[in-house]
Amino acid sequence: MEQYWKDYVLLRDQECEQYFTEKETLGKSVFLLGLGFDERMCVGLNVISNTIKDMDIWLIHFKEAENSNSELYLGTVAENLKKLKELAMNHPIIDKNISMWENKDGQERAVAELNAAKFVKENIDALAQYDTIIVDISALPQNIYFVMLDRTLSQFYGEKNIYIMASENYRIDRKTNPEGLEENAHYFWGYGATNISGSRVDKPIVWMPVLGECTEERLLKCHKCIMLDVQYQEICPVVPFPSMNERRSDEILMKFRELLFERWQVEKKNIIYAAETNPFQLYRRLCETAEHYSKVLVALYRQEIDEKESCKFVFTAMTSKLMSVGTFLAAYNLKKEKYDVAIVGLNNRGYRLATEGHEEKGENAVFCLCLSDQGTW
Repeated sequence: MEQYWKDYVLLRDQECEQYFTEKETLGKSVFLLGLGFDERMCVGLNVISNTIKDMDIWLIHFKEAENSNSELYLGTVAENLKKLKELAMNHPIIDKNISMWENKDGQERAVAELNAAKFVKENIDALAQYDTIIVDISALPQNIYFVMLDRTLSQFYGEKNIYIMASENYRIDRKTNPEGLEENAHYFWGYGATNISGSRVDKPIVWMPVLGECTEERLLKCHKCIMLDVQYQEICPVVPFPSMNERRSDEILMKFRELLFERWQVEKKNIIYAAETNPFQLYRRLCETAEHYSKVLVALYRQEIDEKESCKFVFTAMTSKLMSVGTFLAAYNLKKEKYDVAIVGLNNRGYRLATEGHEEKGENAVFCLCLSDQGTW
């Protein structure tokens, strides 16, 4: 299997500033980020705003559900917006909108992924005018940036400089809890929605949930959706190791011990370990695991077909920003290589910040991933 990012560039903190200062082929750039209450919203821009001269800033306003709990933090959103305007200096700020929910016949329904795809489609001509596209996911919801990255890479990979920036702090991710979960999990736009949901799956499923400080409720709902009337299933949980917190992987496995090893009978040899701060390593681990299962399962069950069609791989990212990116990259690469791949997740109506037991904030480390690089430094 061809791996798109076998050789990669992963920058951290001041390396980002140095890279963009020395990069000779940036040309006209666009910096996309979301407007939200996350304290990491402007950290990435703060690192590179002085290094890129010709850059527009696209500020994405994502509208959550009516009466979302996130409205409690509008004061923090206003502070982040003020900070953004201070950092922008001479860079134009262009407002963009993505509605995550719509009201139809008196009922709200989730449309974040569909509207994220429409957003890229409607702005293709505008994006085509830039030589460099930088997407900062620090304050963007996962289902929005997964679809945005998928559409952007599909359109511009190999033609433009494409980067992902993320401010990483798992302590913040741990205390940011989704509120108002939908009853049923679903398959992300472009990743498996028509092949599984509501119909019998005639091939084995290999589910690789990338775990963090999520709740058992979220995990159970995803499992219920994925394992709907399948003939064979294999679960390979992914945990962060090494990590800034040396015991983080142990704590996660202990939290889900009864669910994983007693109820679902997961083999301990199925556990996948990947570095918390290296999404490219996670990406490679997931791709290698998929390739391994393809070869094994085609020999056991479906000798008459191509290895890539021997089973279906399903990913779930309930973890930190960087590990979520690594999960997306694996799914994207496998889809481009014609594997049967899906991503499953849950919509929610807003977020609540935990206070008790989360006094330590930790440092916000800034990471930059180069996904498509034109020219030299």
